[in-house]
Amino acid sequence: MSDKSILYIDDETSLLQIMSHALEKRGYEVATASSGESGLQIFNEIKPNVVVTDIMMEGISGIEVLKQVKKERPDTVVIALTGYGTMDTSIEALRLGAYDYLLKPCDRDELAIKISKGLKQQGMERQIKDLNEQLIAANSELIKREEKLKSKTEELEKLAILDGLTNTYNRRYLDQYLDQEVKRAIRNKHELACVLLDIDCFKQYNDNYGHQAGDDGLKQIAKVLCESLHRASDIIARYGGEEFAVILPDTSLEGALKIAEAIKEAVVSLNIEHAHSSVAECVTVSLGVSAFKPANGFQTRTLVEAADKALYKAKNNGRNQVSY
Repeated sequence: MSDKSILYIDDETSLLQIMSHALEKRGYEVATASSGESGLQIFNEIKPNVVVTDIMMEGISGIEVLKQVKKERPDTVVIALTGYGTMDTSIEALRLGAYDYLLKPCDRDELAIKISKGLKQQGMERQIKDLNEQLIAANSELIKREEKLKSKTEELEKLAILDGLTNTYNRRYLDQYLDQEVKRAIRNKHELACVLLDIDCFKQYNDNYGHQAGDDGLKQIAKVLCESLHRASDIIARYGGEEFAVILPDTSLEGALKIAEAIKEAVVSLNIEHAHSSVAECVTVSLGVSAFKPANGFQTRTLVEAADKALYKAKNNGRNQVSY
């Protein structure tokens, strides 16, 4: 049915014919029904924009028709027709969602005016509904885009601080984190430890097994390093080509040495073949440990330099060991 579709329900057939004919002359498409039962059946078939219904009918009343119409299609314009003695029923019809009511016998021009106003209101309400739906859809799309952008931003931020090969933190983040933790240690008067780790004879490994095998070895060792730490504040960073740094906030030298020994044993347990090593038949690591209780004026490089000297000591003493 078109936007000017009307269903007219009245059990007074003579009045039904007169009024429906008058509405058709005004350009409306009118379907008629002489009972509430047949009216509801026709309504479900054609879904008109306007329903004009007598309130007082035998069988299914106009009130029941109104309830069913509003339940099935809430924006339908319903105009109730009522006699002089049924004003309470008219008020009930308005309460249930009727657009307006007319006293019978109603004036055809007045009915046409009410239908026209009802259709205009219906059109505006539908436009508002469509705009609201468009706004909700646009808002939903905006939220999705913001979430996608946030995810991308987080991903980029993560990539900016991670080493692309080993997925450990990179040197840039290590420097930032060290500065942060030194300040925290000074403020809280806590100890701060650092472990520097170097893969023994790694150049020989790359030269004989190839750089792809070398990359795979770095990944395996990085995984072992990460699994050796159990606190969120402890971090692993790739310090150089085959060097890693472990930062251990609120950790004593004794505690850092235990962690370093565990890392050394975990790397050996990987049993990565290294037939060209001067240390062992598998890949091993040397580790240098330092720990300080920083005070005002403490320099971050002091912690790293001490760990580097300890690492140099471990290498000079035969590698595959922990020094401090």
